Amino acid sequence: MRLFIAATLPLDVAEALDHVIRGVKPRVGAASWVRPEAQHVTFAFVGEQPERAIDTISAALAPRLAPVAALDARLEGAGFFPSRSRPRIAWCSVTPRDPLMAVATVVRERLAVAGIPFDEKPFHPHLTLARLKGSWAAESVAAFESAIGAFDSPLFRIDHVLLYGSRLSTEGATHTLLASYPLARSSRPPYTDEPS
Repeated sequence: MRLFIAATLPLDVAEALDHVIRGVKPRVGAASWVRPEAQHVTFAFVGEQPERAIDTISAALAPRLAPVAALDARLEGAGFFPSRSRPRIAWCSVTPRDPLMAVATVVRERLAVAGIPFDEKPFHPHLTLARLKGSWAAESVAAFESAIGAFDSPLFRIDHVLLYGSRLSTEGATHTLLASYPLARSSRPPYTDEPS
């Protein structure tokens, strides 16, 4: 099965982002859009592995992630891979970069020590929102960047790292949660909109 290690969005944040995406879709070029429930920050894409790899990955990650502090994250900014001038993947950035990078570093180092191969492209904290079909005109690129870049995301807590299995079908990928690794409670209380 195809495996990846990630963090997901709370439902309210995913729905708020989806509202913005639905508004910009008619103003941009053709694309295959990621469903809100499938959006995630990928710390490592492992790819095809036998089922027994799940136990190996869990044994490698759980004890090393336990002392890593949970964090409050936000969606902030937009862009394209491989570049704005040659857009193929449209994404939304996730901040703050340094704590997310710390989580990704632990995940990747432990996979390497355990002998589990993974995609070693540099980590860039983001949500993939769309895979472009053909080229987008400059107006589409600008419309996407403007709409997603202006999205005022609420803060959300990342307090678990998740191992998923992924199966591809004609309707897109179906993700199945296989394991969850808690992060340490930070000294700061979880963010809330309620007055203190």
